[in-house]
Amino acid sequence: MLVVPSETGVQSRTLRIVGMFVLDAIVALFGTAILATSFSRIVSVHSIAGVIRREWIVSIVCAVFVGFFMYRTWRSGTSKWVWTIPTLWFIFGCLVVLASMREHSVFAGSSGSGLGNFWIQLSGSDCGSGVHAPGCRDFFVFTVSFIRAVSYSTGAFVSSRIYKFRLVPATAGDVPNEARGAEDSHRA
Repeated sequence: MLVVPSETGVQSRTLRIVGMFVLDAIVALFGTAILATSFSRIVSVHSIAGVIRREWIVSIVCAVFVGFFMYRTWRSGTSKWVWTIPTLWFIFGCLVVLASMREHSVFAGSSGSGLGNFWIQLSGSDCGSGVHAPGCRDFFVFTVSFIRAVSYSTGAFVSSRIYKFRLVPATAGDVPNEARGAEDSHRA
């Protein structure tokens, strides 16, 4: 007998997947920021370069931690795909940076390597020129969300590999009759 899924079932499944994806994205970006803020207070830095280094390290570590345990808690496959939207946002930021550079070649620039200038714009290195520098803004607008989302998805992926199977032992009530019959035949 052919079973056709109802339209309502497909819609509710789609809505659930989209909802979990949005929830995972919120946790990846804002949950990581909340946790990172707590840890950032522990490590004091006295320069803008120190703030940038701390942002890189704390964002990566906290996002991996949050992604690992959120996957372990929710078992949602969407958490492994959270990196997609921030990656598109980061690519958009790369295009914005390329468009704003005087030379449209990535490999040639007026002061040093164009590729180096491109990296300075997105890595946070330009924050040394002040927090209002375009590269500093680009770092916090485009790169930080990318770092957090990729790290969150990495943590979720690692968790999915470690906790592939349920670690809870089955009780006699949890085992289907066919499996119980197979167990009984092995004992005999």
